[in-house]
Amino acid sequence: MSEKSNAYIIDHESGAEMQRLIDQDKLLNKLMETHFPEGIDPSRLRSVLDVACGPAAWILSVAFAHRHIHAVGIDISQAMIEYGRAFARVQKLDNVDLLVMDALQPLKFADDSFDFVNSRWLEGFVKKQQWAELLKEMLRVTAPGGHIRLTEVLSLETNSTAFNRILALAQEAFKRDGRSQTDEQGNYVNVGARLATFFTEAGVTVTGEHIYYLDWSWGAEGYQGMVRDFVAMFTLMQPFLIKKMQIVGEEEYEQLLRALDIEFYKDDFKGTCVLKSVWGQKPI
Repeated sequence: MSEKSNAYIIDHESGAEMQRLIDQDKLLNKLMETHFPEGIDPSRLRSVLDVACGPAAWILSVAFAHRHIHAVGIDISQAMIEYGRAFARVQKLDNVDLLVMDALQPLKFADDSFDFVNSRWLEGFVKKQQWAELLKEMLRVTAPGGHIRLTEVLSLETNSTAFNRILALAQEAFKRDGRSQTDEQGNYVNVGARLATFFTEAGVTVTGEHIYYLDWSWGAEGYQGMVRDFVAMFTLMQPFLIKKMQIVGEEEYEQLLRALDIEFYKDDFKGTCVLKSVWGQKPI
């Protein structure tokens, strides 16, 4: 893969980004409820890989709940991996390996190494033309009969004018930077809508799908977590949107952030997020 993946939209070594991802992982783990999809028996799994694991919350949870599994997480961020390693030591998990590795370069594992390969919310660094190679590399390290699962955003809607404007700016920046999927008319398409196609193109048989619906309207269970996540993310995205992509001016963006801070805390705020998981099996 020729393109380096160090061009994240947010500095992946940032302490603020680490805290955001820790909180995000907690929210997503709770939403998804179980480690593995229905029909996949964890007692039959011996090795599991989490690609772009961030602070490693998911793979550490797998290792803690299933001590027989060799749990491996990879991430490009040294800070994220060190955090995860420290947490693993505290929990006395001797069945975990956390490694600094670029997910967009050939993975440093032998063929057929893992029974289950997992990844979620990769759109922040995977460009449009890189998905096919990423899936093929995941397929290479998956054992025959093993499974791959991806989880991405399918839709994101709010009644906040400021939020919707920032989201539109981000989507336009993603398009210009080659990070997003588009339809035949060139309109932005959330990656969640393309997952089954990615699997099919990589030669992976889709064996299941699941939709996760998160209500983060005012007063809903997911409200506080999602508000914290988006306030942090939109703030940390400023260099990407303003300086790198020049999609918006600094003054306008600061005004949007101030308006967002008001609109998020109105008691009529409505927000929904729909995630889609797709998993498939490597031919035996």
